[in-house]
Amino acid sequence: MDRRLIRIFFASIIIISGAVVTVIAGFNIYRLALGRIISYEDHSLMYHIGYLMGSTIIMFIGLGFILIGNRLIRKSRQGAFQSKEALDSYKKARVAKPYESAYPDPLKLKKGEKLTAEKKESEWRGWLWCTDSKGISGWVPEVYLRVDGDTAVMLNDYDATELTVRPGDRLTILKEEGGWYLCLDADGRRGWVPMENVELI
Repeated sequence: MDRRLIRIFFASIIIISGAVVTVIAGFNIYRLALGRIISYEDHSLMYHIGYLMGSTIIMFIGLGFILIGNRLIRKSRQGAFQSKEALDSYKKARVAKPYESAYPDPLKLKKGEKLTAEKKESEWRGWLWCTDSKGISGWVPEVYLRVDGDTAVMLNDYDATELTVRPGDRLTILKEEGGWYLCLDADGRRGWVPMENVELI
């Protein structure tokens, strides 16, 4: 089964669980407000207040589950429902040589963000080694930067995520920069792959 569909399935379970918890907690609050769960003769006012607060917290936890599940579904569906015509307009490629992502914590930058830039030797031209305010470093295309000495400002949003690919994997090429392709794989994941590792089909 497609990994994206598995994620959507589990996210749906989270949403349903959150909805059930929310409804039950809300119903308990409603019954408590009408005095149908416990009476003042059996329990103190503090007990009532504690029960009300507990039910309210549980209800908000349920709502949180719903929001988390919804966010997971939206993330899983990202790019999944682009029109076939739009996807067909991009080049297609097949992985010829395996590539393992070298950066488990990639740079994810926004337009206007300031970086420390450093020129390092690389087999690929047109890239600068940059470090963001959190101390995360990685390669950024020079065309995405306005450089002034050892500082730089992002001109565009940029995600340095690389894809781990195996021979035979099919990719949709979204962009080309300095010897790398920004690709979309069969599971809907986006990331960079060296051009030398793939062949156009």
